Amino acid sequence: MKRLNILLTLLFVYVGLVLFSVHAQDDIAITSHGIAVLSANEYNTLAQKDWEGIPNKADAEFLDRFIKRYPNSELNPVAFTLRYNLVRVSLSIPEYNRFIETYPGTLAAQLAIHEVFQLYRLEDRVSGYMDFMRRYPNTPHALIAKMQVESLMFHLVTLVDRVADYDAFINTFPDAPQVPAAEARAVEVATEAEKGYTGDRDRRSRILLADFYDVLDKAENALRQEKDNIDVSRFYRIARRNGEVISKAYRETEARTEVRKEERDRQIIQELKGIRQTLEDNHKNLIETLKKEFEATRETLRQGFELLHKDNEDIKRGLKNLEDSMNVLHEDLIAVNQNLITIHKGITDVRQSINQTNRMLTVLHDDLDHVYGSLVKINQDMNVGFSEQRRAINNVASEVRGGFRLLHEDMQTQVQETREMRRENIEIAHRNILMQKSIQDTLISNHRENLKHREKTTKDIRETIRTSTEAQIRAQYDIAEVLVEAQYDSASLITGAIHEQTERQIYSTGQIINAVYDSSSQVVQAVNNVGQRMENLSRSGSSGGGGFDDFVVGIGASVADSFFPGSGAVVKTVAPVLLDTLSGERELDMDTVYDTGLDIMMNTAKSKYPEAAKDVETITKLARMEDEEAISEVKRITKDRLREHDDEVIKFMARKIR
Repeated sequence: MKRLNILLTLLFVYVGLVLFSVHAQDDIAITSHGIAVLSANEYNTLAQKDWEGIPNKADAEFLDRFIKRYPNSELNPVAFTLRYNLVRVSLSIPEYNRFIETYPGTLAAQLAIHEVFQLYRLEDRVSGYMDFMRRYPNTPHALIAKMQVESLMFHLVTLVDRVADYDAFINTFPDAPQVPAAEARAVEVATEAEKGYTGDRDRRSRILLADFYDVLDKAENALRQEKDNIDVSRFYRIARRNGEVISKAYRETEARTEVRKEERDRQIIQELKGIRQTLEDNHKNLIETLKKEFEATRETLRQGFELLHKDNEDIKRGLKNLEDSMNVLHEDLIAVNQNLITIHKGITDVRQSINQTNRMLTVLHDDLDHVYGSLVKINQDMNVGFSEQRRAINNVASEVRGGFRLLHEDMQTQVQETREMRRENIEIAHRNILMQKSIQDTLISNHRENLKHREKTTKDIRETIRTSTEAQIRAQYDIAEVLVEAQYDSASLITGAIHEQTERQIYSTGQIINAVYDSSSQVVQAVNNVGQRMENLSRSGSSGGGGFDDFVVGIGASVADSFFPGSGAVVKTVAPVLLDTLSGERELDMDTVYDTGLDIMMNTAKSKYPEAAKDVETITKLARMEDEEAISEVKRITKDRLREHDDEVIKFMARKIR
């Protein structure tokens, strides 16, 4: 019996914990499996391969792994059906629980819950029902399981048949349908126990009466403190049971009279509470009626005030619109006045701008006159420079002509000596060779003297060009300063063009002079070649004058190409004329020499600056014309060339100004 009491106590504690935790469980969560990332064919092929590789299709673990790995394959329903059938065949509660936990939210899981509940009912044990309620608290079967637990527990309580156990059952299952029967049986058991009491019954009845009042006080205190209704109901239930026990077991004592008086008092209190509740309800109804009437009156007044307020707002809006219209009209008038003031100010500004423009045009006209005068002066300076260059070219031509004359005389002397030496005996051959060597040395010495003379002449030409260039640069700087003050942009462009042209002339002259120095070794080699060819001519016994002249012309063309690349063809054309002039057959034409010099300069410039070949040809043609239109055309070409190199011109001007 003692073990049964301990078991009942433990069961009550366990059932209470489960029932109180039932409502804290979450709803059934429907989980989703992973999404396949392979294509449909590859996915199904891989699933088929793994399905065929399963060693035992009756093994739940293999089936679970396959279903989890291939949730969207064609074999998934087959595997899932087989897995469910394995659970049904097993008739094992743990297998059912494992299946439901593995596949929650599925239709098979719902069916499995129903089937596992039937297995629990076959066992018909409190622990089984409690395990089911703990696992599946939100299913309809949980209510049936709860009813079964209540029925089994009431059956166990009736077997023990003690008041404390009935109280524990009622406290644990307050909503169970067996609660009234448990209360009635508890009263009967307590009454029978009191009837068998053989001691002082008056004293015992007073003790029970004291317990009766004590429990009532606890119920009243709990009610005043607004505690849980379960505690209040439990206290009233115990008090009512104690009163019934006193009334049935101690009819002849004063305690029964006190209990009856207490019951009458309670009935009176209940009636008074009912009357009080009725009065409170009537009071509430009256207050509600007054509130409704007050709200209706208030609503009527509110609507009237709203209409009045609306009319007032309409009047205010009308006045506001009128005021806004007046303000808009006033602003429009102010705007018109402001526009008139602006127009008047604009007319005044236009008049001032016209006057300022006229003054600027006057200044610009004066500046243009000054620029025109400066350009005329520059043109004159350029004409003077061209004249000096022409004279320098004539001097160079004279020097070249003298050099060719000396060379021709030396060559004729050498040919004559060679002819005379051929008529001598073989014994003086060695002497003839020594004489040829002496003549060759003489030619080299003469040529070196000619080179020194040409170097001096070139230095004179360079000094003349430098002097002329410095004069032009000084004049151009003066012009640049005036133009910067009057019209900076135009003056900068013109001055930059002149500076660049001057720099190019200086650079070209320096290149020519450097070419002369660099080609000195080539001239020596050419003279050696001349000596060798003369020796070959002496050996071959050539006596024709025309062949010798062609030989001289070829040497002159080679020398000209060494000094002025690209001018050999011109020398071949002009050399016969110069030879005829030297021989006295023709007079020297300075125009021909000048044109020849221009051709040499043009060919040299074209070979050194191929990108400016077209402009060089045009400038050469214009230089032959020597008139104002030609000079203007030269300026235009120079200006166009400068436009293509604005950055270089700007850098050049900035460098010169600094």
